Amino acid sequence: MFRKLIYIFLISMVPIIELRGAIPLASTEIGGPQVEFWLAALVAIAGNFLPAPFLMIFLDKLIEIFSKTKLLGPLVRRFVEKAQDKAAKIGRYELLGLMLIVAIPLPGTGAWTGSAVASILKLPRKRSLFMIFLGLIISASVMVVISYCLPDLFVRLFSRS
Repeated sequence: MFRKLIYIFLISMVPIIELRGAIPLASTEIGGPQVEFWLAALVAIAGNFLPAPFLMIFLDKLIEIFSKTKLLGPLVRRFVEKAQDKAAKIGRYELLGLMLIVAIPLPGTGAWTGSAVASILKLPRKRSLFMIFLGLIISASVMVVISYCLPDLFVRLFSRS
């Protein structure tokens, strides 16, 4: 079980996958026994939140360094373009919009994008981190319902008992 919790924590730190991939893994028997929903959410939120402060502090320098490389340059530039697009969409709502960007569990959203948006908009770090954290709680809640509740609902609806 401990090894699966480590997997959940590490997977939730990976950009694009984040807790949207970690919580569904926790709900399966893959890599070990199914993890209880509250523990899966807690570990995934912790893993997903961990990079956020570092990204907000070092993102500008990392973008500058990696955008010049052949291998990562196109990927970094695409990430920045998407973050700038998201930043433009939240406009005057700034912190609330930041929370919503993180809260919606779809590709291109999450703590990594939220940290990039906060950095691009030069939002206050402490408040931004708080809103990113709130967004992760919402996103984890949605993913718990999708991963733990919906499969059981479908089984009950469509099984012949």
